[in-house]
Amino acid sequence: MTNWNKTDSMAYVMFYEAKADQVITADERELINSKFDATTLSRIEAEINDDNDYQRLEKIDAYVKSNNCTEGQVENLVSEIKAVFESDGNFDRLERTTFKFLEKALKAKQRSTNLMTPHYNVTYRKKVNQLVDKFYTVFASRTPRSN
Repeated sequence: MTNWNKTDSMAYVMFYEAKADQVITADERELINSKFDATTLSRIEAEINDDNDYQRLEKIDAYVKSNNCTEGQVENLVSEIKAVFESDGNFDRLERTTFKFLEKALKAKQRSTNLMTPHYNVTYRKKVNQLVDKFYTVFASRTPRSN
């Protein structure tokens, strides 16, 4: 993730969301293609395909931390993420679970990044870690959706 700009990070998050059910539908791909240039798309898609789920979440987390995202920026990011999920008209249970996890994690990260007291940072870090643990439990037990 070195030297990524906001566009690269957004493309990465959108690919992450589209791949939540292990299949990028034509509608999801069309939405993503409409937002980014071909060079960014091919570079970011190659990177996300090389990363495992843990690495993907770490990169998204690093984006929120390193950019000190405001509440409004996180809300915009969450809206973009939801748009990817809804783009194919099939916002299934796995996608809803993934969306809720990321929404909570991103908002907790934003709050913990912007709060100065150590108590809040520790509290939110614990909550985020609990969410990650829950997510991996659900995520590890899923089976790929067939086409």
